[in-house]
Amino acid sequence: MLIDLNRPFDLEPQAPVPKNFLALALFPDEDKILGIRTGETLESLEIDNLSSLASFLRSELAATTVKQLKINKCPDLEVLLHRMAYTSLEYLEFSSCLFFSNSKQDYFPTTLKRLKICDCTNAELILKVLMDQKGLALESLEVDGCSSLFSLPINQLPATLRHLRIVNCMNLKSLGESSKIRNCDSVVGPEGESSLENMTSSHTLELRELEIWDCLELEFLPEDMHNFTDLNLLSISNCPSLESFPEGGLPNTSLTSLLISECENLMSLPHQIHKATSLQDLSVSGCPSLMSFPHGGLPPNLISLGIIDCENLIPLSQWELHKLKHLNKYTILGGLPVLEE
Repeated sequence: MLIDLNRPFDLEPQAPVPKNFLALALFPDEDKILGIRTGETLESLEIDNLSSLASFLRSELAATTVKQLKINKCPDLEVLLHRMAYTSLEYLEFSSCLFFSNSKQDYFPTTLKRLKICDCTNAELILKVLMDQKGLALESLEVDGCSSLFSLPINQLPATLRHLRIVNCMNLKSLGESSKIRNCDSVVGPEGESSLENMTSSHTLELRELEIWDCLELEFLPEDMHNFTDLNLLSISNCPSLESFPEGGLPNTSLTSLLISECENLMSLPHQIHKATSLQDLSVSGCPSLMSFPHGGLPPNLISLGIIDCENLIPLSQWELHKLKHLNKYTILGGLPVLEE
């Protein structure tokens, strides 16, 4: 079920790869592809450090029913994406690849469900192609280690997106403005540049989970996060430049888990968090600048509460935990003034 191409090579145009290969491998001592087993349709393909995709794609491999494709260290990514645009691909992952196309053509197959972008130079161009292409049914997007990304206007992503994860995008400052996101699963962000900042959209997303981790320069979350009416999970970790949540707060009737950690300059929890009647799990750790809860107190239907290493928070006696009738698990650790009145 796997093709592993482990070193640069040029495939002879006269030697096409049969469509019924289940797996292929490139042997280090032979400059050709050998079939490991035949008789079934190829489902999973990995391409690693391939110097010339153009010659490789003269084969019939792009016409197979590959469901999962992983590409690493390929210099001409747009060549491969263009050839894969009309396949039945469902999962695509590429890392340390170059992409320079500004073309308006479609690069992603309409069958694509999950996309992961890692350590890619000019990843903002890949995202722009993704945003411009119509008819996609993408459900999950992860952007990891893309340091050139400065903003990610998530309202431009495919409306079907349910999971967005943004990890280790060191220069990401903003997730855009006037986002109209709905039913979102998770947010993960890639590299982006200022050319993406001012894009607008009228559609809503189906986002249910938003995860933002290790984005050291992130300052701004979408101003209308309270309209993310199907958001179930919001997880923010190691974002030391984030100081506050949007004025409108968070969705009150869908959010069940809010996890915040290592945000050293965060000064307050979301405004009117006490109105988040759906919130069951609240965990805050490593936020020394947090001094008090918003007016109105904690959400009334919490089942689990964790407050760790928030040493400047108001004394425990002022938390009014007796009002949380459904609370059955709580963890309070590390430097809290629990005995002070």
